[in-house]
Amino acid sequence: MALRPAPRETQAVWGDGIVDQSLTDLWRPCGWTDVGEDELIFFLPALAHSDLPRDGGSAGPVRHLRRALAARLHWTACRLAQTDAPRAPATIEALEAIGASGAVTMLDPAGAWEECRAAFLALYGPCRREDLIAPRRARMTARGRVLALAWQDEEWRRELAVLRALNALLEHATRLSGMHGPDEERPCPDVALSEALTAAIHASFNVAYVCRQYACLQELFTAGAWLCLLVRGRSALLPPQVAAPLLDILTGPRDACRETIDAASAAAAGGSAGLLSRARHVCARGVPALVHPRRLA
Repeated sequence: MALRPAPRETQAVWGDGIVDQSLTDLWRPCGWTDVGEDELIFFLPALAHSDLPRDGGSAGPVRHLRRALAARLHWTACRLAQTDAPRAPATIEALEAIGASGAVTMLDPAGAWEECRAAFLALYGPCRREDLIAPRRARMTARGRVLALAWQDEEWRRELAVLRALNALLEHATRLSGMHGPDEERPCPDVALSEALTAAIHASFNVAYVCRQYACLQELFTAGAWLCLLVRGRSALLPPQVAAPLLDILTGPRDACRETIDAASAAAAGGSAGLLSRARHVCARGVPALVHPRRLA
């Protein structure tokens, strides 16, 4: 069945009941089953010092990152094919192209369609569902054309980089959780800082929980994880504790992290200039501001 425009339901604004929490609330003793997903953009000390769940059940980094990867895989395949019909030639070719790229190894791109679709519908807002069917280019059904786009077009190279980053973080978290089968004793692979930030921006998750070597940069990941809300099409309150690191990044040196944040800001909020202005306003007044996502072209 082809993708139809989503009904005009609304998602709850991120931050209600969260941004006004005190440090006592945020630093309370808790485990992975005690916190909501919306709180995981922050680096909560109690969680940071707790063991990762080993069962991959209803809570924890593995489940969170798997859902994020599945949802983004669905987004990428549908944007490439311009349809979400699972048996359409363009969809099959898009999934094969993603599989051939080697970007995703923790999920089977062709075999996890329903899981990916369910994750996308749960995590992405109505405006992003409508963006999937925006007629940006003619629908592609020729395998050579799809493969060429997947490998040569700049936008799809970026999408493959996002999938690689999410896949790397999921693999890393899985190994830390002792869930990787016979290879579980192999050392966890190093994750580059730019890759970790990219994963945060597309997982709405503070990746310092699984990349402990970057714990000192947890505020950077908080800013990235907050941006993910806009990337997914959800309106969000921008509180001072997020605006401050965002302001530092957007006014800092133009390094790889700055470029990653700039690119996400352009896609999700219409550019970094608007976010910079909003962040300065919040830092000056100490009052959260509401930020809306932008529609994609």
